Amino acid sequence: MILKDGKTYKTIAEAAKELGGVSAKTVREWIAKRIVEEPPTFEHGVRTVAYFPPEYITKAKERLREYRKSKESNRGRGR
Repeated sequence: MILKDGKTYKTIAEAAKELGGVSAKTVREWIAKRIVEEPPTFEHGVRTVAYFPPEYITKAKERLREYRKSKESNRGRGR
């Protein structure tokens, strides 16, 4: 849990569980591959901390559904 401006947000590990029980590493890979967008961040001293608000989780779930659906529709097609 991350506390920012009096509100609590999910960490990447907590978001990973909610996005299908995957690992934080998987979520980082999805972000790097632009399957889901970058989460919001804030500065905490010299660190930049990513946090995962409910709106982000909802949007990421939708993007993952679309991504998986497009992968399924491309199965069996030649490259």
